[in-house]
Amino acid sequence: MIWLLLSVLLSTALFVAFKLFSKLSIDVFSAIIFNYLTCFLLGNIYLGSEHIMNASVIHQEGFLPIICMGIVFIGTFFLMGVSTHKSGAALSSMVSKMSVVLPVIVAMFVLKEYIDAIKLGGIALSLLSVVLITNKSNEGTKFNWILLLVFIGSGLVDTGLNLLKNKHYVFWTDAKMSTLLFFGAFLSGLIIIAINPKLLRNFDFRSALGGVLLGTANFFSLIAMFRAIDFYHGKTALFFTMNNVGVVLLSTLVGLAFKEKITAKGYFGLALAIFALILLN
Repeated sequence: MIWLLLSVLLSTALFVAFKLFSKLSIDVFSAIIFNYLTCFLLGNIYLGSEHIMNASVIHQEGFLPIICMGIVFIGTFFLMGVSTHKSGAALSSMVSKMSVVLPVIVAMFVLKEYIDAIKLGGIALSLLSVVLITNKSNEGTKFNWILLLVFIGSGLVDTGLNLLKNKHYVFWTDAKMSTLLFFGAFLSGLIIIAINPKLLRNFDFRSALGGVLLGTANFFSLIAMFRAIDFYHGKTALFFTMNNVGVVLLSTLVGLAFKEKITAKGYFGLALAIFALILLN
């Protein structure tokens, strides 16, 4: 349970960081790239003598799928950015969180996890609560095909992490897997910059500092998620649902500090989310 709470808290910390970036006019793309570099360096420092800055790791089983997950990470981030611009933040956030149905389906039908009727009811209520909390009627929204890619990308991130953990690679501990994954994201970011150097035109010291703080929370957020997946082995469908709705719940409450308004249906959604979490436990 402690790893679930840490995963929710650290994931919410990422939400707070992005809010602060907006308030402080910090270039988000620059901070994101520096964040992945920070994750990679921090991971190797954390690993000490077992660091992965060695060419021999390329030959370890699991190297390719793990590093490819890094590409999915940064790709989903860019899709979220485009979607937010075209369809609004509320609709994009809702679609991203609703994507939890993908890892749930994979957990049930591929990993053969059993979920009883009460837990299925909890999952259904948690999805409804996400819709109620994130769907703001006063924000102009427009459906765009990019939203479908956001749904798939966000779902692939959680599904991919779960499948990687269930492969039980001998060499790739949680810290090593996280470090390599973030390295893949950083390399992808460098390729994007090489294609479009203008993306770094607003890079400055504040962006770098923001990236360091974001990267620190990001690295340990993934570690906490991996540990939680281990704790909920055989019940990962429940974990991803609780983690998702927990982040939405806590992020919404933290949003009050940024003077964000909650609608009447949003408050109902919060109450529903709490009830869903009780059913899922």
